[in-house]
Amino acid sequence: MSDENAPQGHAGPGDEFNPLVMLKPFGSLLLLIGLILVVFAKGCSSLALISASDTASDARLEVMEFEHETEAKSNSIQSEIDEINAMDREDRTESDDERKKELEEELKEWRDDRRDEKKKLSQGEWHEAQFDAQTAMMKLPGKQYFYEAFFIFGSLVLIVGLLVVGFSETGPARWVALIMIAILTFSIYIGGAAWISALISQVGGMMPGGLG
Repeated sequence: MSDENAPQGHAGPGDEFNPLVMLKPFGSLLLLIGLILVVFAKGCSSLALISASDTASDARLEVMEFEHETEAKSNSIQSEIDEINAMDREDRTESDDERKKELEEELKEWRDDRRDEKKKLSQGEWHEAQFDAQTAMMKLPGKQYFYEAFFIFGSLVLIVGLLVVGFSETGPARWVALIMIAILTFSIYIGGAAWISALISQVGGMMPGGLG
């Protein structure tokens, strides 16, 4: 039997083994799976970063809101005291002096109460919030390392799918795949230095004391 009579899609005598042809039925599936894995990994990595940043921001925001509330009321009371002090002595009445004394006592009491409350919060609620924020930020590199590994795996699946479609299909699908292969190749070899530096920095940040 000659090579011309060999079943189409199967290697005949003397034909070279071509894994891309064998994977041709799975080309579109590989593309779909690879794309889903890549998007999923990048999405999870972004969400992990946002979640850790949000936890840290919440801890700082609680302190800022407390300080703002303390200063706002203190400034309000102090402004009333300053208005009385700015009055001419002959224009001030006994009620003004009594009011000033009440305001000074109120200001002192307010600041003492807030100082005690701040100390209590620093040893309780704020301490727990800061601990959660530090824990979230310390766990972030490990999560991102996992998602980056997932991203690389998905990228490999996607590239295999592009190679299968690009070198075994015909028509527009083939050209789209070849163009995407060219874009990925350019990204890896032209922008690869920045990508590798970022990866080394990220891994180095996970190690005790960094890489230095």
